[in-house]
Order: sequence, then C-alpha cells, then structure tokens
Amino acid sequence: MERVSPPSKKSSSSSLMELRKESFDAAVLKSSSSSGKTHIGEVKKSSSWIKSQFLGRGSYGLVYLATNDEDKTTIAAIKSAEISKASTLMYEKRILTRLVSPFVVRCYGDEIARENTLFDGERTSYNLVLEYCSGQSLAKLIKTNGVLSEKNVKVFARDILYGLHYIHGQRIIHCDIKPDNIFLTPVVNRLSTNVYLAKIGDFGLAMEKGSIEYRNGWGHKRGTTSYMAPELMNHGIVDYGVDTWAFGCTVLEMLTGRDPWGEYSGLVVSKDLPKLIGQSNFIPYIPGWMSFKAQDLLRKCLVKEPALRYKLQKVQVAQSVRRRELTEQTCRRCNLRKVRHAEEGSICRKCDLRNVRPAEGADTQLITRGVSCIAVFKRCKLRTCQRRCM
Repeated sequence: MERVSPPSKKSSSSSLMELRKESFDAAVLKSSSSSGKTHIGEVKKSSSWIKSQFLGRGSYGLVYLATNDEDKTTIAAIKSAEISKASTLMYEKRILTRLVSPFVVRCYGDEIARENTLFDGERTSYNLVLEYCSGQSLAKLIKTNGVLSEKNVKVFARDILYGLHYIHGQRIIHCDIKPDNIFLTPVVNRLSTNVYLAKIGDFGLAMEKGSIEYRNGWGHKRGTTSYMAPELMNHGIVDYGVDTWAFGCTVLEMLTGRDPWGEYSGLVVSKDLPKLIGQSNFIPYIPGWMSFKAQDLLRKCLVKEPALRYKLQKVQVAQSVRRRELTEQTCRRCNLRKVRHAEEGSICRKCDLRNVRPAEGADTQLITRGVSCIAVFKRCKLRTCQRRCM
C-alpha cells in the first residue's frame, strides 16, 4: 500500500510494567557525558536506552522496545533514525510534545546519541522516546482476527473519535489515520470484552492548521493511498475532513477485515486507484449485511464532497456511538471506565461506594497504570478511580 509523503521531505505482546509519566520524564532527562553538540542539541557518548526487541520498520525510522539504562525497569518504544535522515522524527516530536491525551500515544522526549551498528561501525542516531503500546497496532489485530465484532468496533471507533476530537482542538490534522497508526494498550477496567484502549500515533505527516507550512491548506498531498480523501488525492487539500474520511475507511476495514477499496481490486490496478478515489463517483463499498447504524455512520463519513461530509462533532454524537457514551463515562485524569460521576467524586458502579480517597476498610493496594492510581475495593473487587475527577 503506497504511502504518499510531502515532496520536500510498529511485535509481540508482553506483560511489561507500565509506569507513570514522572518515571519516564526522570529517565529521559538523565543524560550521560556528552561527546559534542549539534545545532539541535547535545550528542551523548551512548544512549540512555537499551534496545531489546525490534518492533517494526516505520516510514521514517526503525522502532524498538527499549529499557532505560539507569533503572532497568522503565520501558518505552524508541523510534530511531540516523541523524541526517531524522528531520521527520524531529517534526513529529515537535507535534507530539503538545499533545497530552489518553487517546494519543505519548511522547516522553528525545535524544541524540552515538550508537554501534551491526558491522562494528558507529553512527549518530536520533531517538524519539514514545509510550510503548504492548497490544501492538489495530492493523495487526485485524490481520490476526479478521472481521471484528460490531461491539468491539464501536469501542475502538469511540476511542479514535475522542483522539481526533482532541488533536483537532489543538489545530492538528493527522493526515494518515489508518489501522497501522492506531496502537493498542491493555486496560483492565472496560465494560466490554474488548480489553484494549486505542491510541492515535505516528504524526510524521501531521500538519498544524494556520502554521507557516500549512499556508492556505492546498498542495500538501500526503497519506496512504487507500485512506486518502478525494480532495487530498486531487489537490492536496488538507483540512479536518480528511481525517473524517480516513476514520470512515478505518471503521470499514475493522468491520470487513479488508482494505477499504478491496472490493474494487479486480476492476482496477493499483496505479489507477488514485483516479478511482479522486476522479470517480465511487466510494468504498459498504456491505448490506452491516447494521443500519453502521452503514449510516459510514455513508456520512465517506462523502466525496468535503463540505457535505460529517463534521467530527456530529460523528461523536451519532447513535452508533452515543449509547455507549451515556452508559460509560470517562474520567479525564485516568481514563477508567468503571466509574460514574458525581459532584463529590467517582462512584464504584457495582457497590456505590464513593472513592474520593480509599475509605477505611478498603483494600489500599495501589496499582500503577499510566499516570493514575487505582484502588481495589474488598467489597466488590472492582477497581475504580481513586482521585476526584478534574
């Protein structure tokens, strides 16, 4: 599948501990002795991270699972490239450091370090330190399981919508939403058989609306062909609607288990796909066996004319997603979903005990998960938010 980049210019699951942001920050900020400086920062004699497992090859670098060399417990995903080819990773870091959301892969910093190569050589590498999502990508889940149940698709779709709503609020357009760029991290407190939280990652092609690079939004052809909106394919027009189109293609792929334009593979060769997307009246095929709500959502996202395409805010309150939002609220601080909300704090859904602070008689065992602490009630054995909702 062809990925279109600007003209100028992720593995096996593992039960590894997930730590708080403070631990990552402390690990990233520790530096070894420097051997020099570049115009973009200090060059370390050796990396602060020990790469233990190759996770995949991205468009602009190699991705590794790594352990911090200082404490030997902090883990991260390291996206690495030779310094002379790392401009896209540096741009991605600039975007990601502004984004703090449970539905976006976190960036914990970067480093420039001397590293050994496979052939006893040495190179200067740029390492982007990212949150490790042990559930791998949505694309791998689809490849392994095939068609996903509509119930699970709703959960993933809602997570992606929350992520898109957040980044659009920061005036960021992703430009490459697809299953390969949706990463999964295990959670234990979902009211569903789905045990993963979906997070948006890989912002190498993202654009900030209103920036110098963005200009008037025209002439920025970028993305992966099968997920590119018609206006992006034809004229390189980048606006929030291109993410809505790609979101629709991603939902369709989850429901069918195949490429969004797969139904037309026997009619056109790959080189003609851009014409099919940009110059024909066709949209990706929506099977009739899907539920009415799923078909309705897809038809409203996959509209050729951007002005008539569903706005993200409208998609968020669509009936196919709304029912779950009403029955399962999300704590802004820890993103747990086994809570409902009241003025005095979070309430355990099963036994109605309020857990603003661990009450007397409650099990005070705390479980580290991301940036949150979770208390476990003896009475009902459900984990719920320990902190007052912000």
